[in-house]
Amino acid sequence: MLSWGPVYSGVMTDCNEAIRPVHDRMPVLLQADEYQQWLHGTFVDAIAFQARCFPDELIEVKRTDELGRAALLW
Repeated sequence: MLSWGPVYSGVMTDCNEAIRPVHDRMPVLLQADEYQQWLHGTFVDAIAFQARCFPDELIEVKRTDELGRAALLW
């Protein structure tokens, strides 16, 4: 039996306008009132998070001088 131990999976979606200057995809971001639905909802609920766009006004991107690094604040 193969044991992987703790694992992580990221779910991506199309970017919103705040992220577009950096990349065409972004992680699915949740607001606090969505945590329970994400953790205990159905597969259809999870897919719905991937299909919606996180609000531009809730994201601030601060570029750094370090290549390959950007701070994403929400």
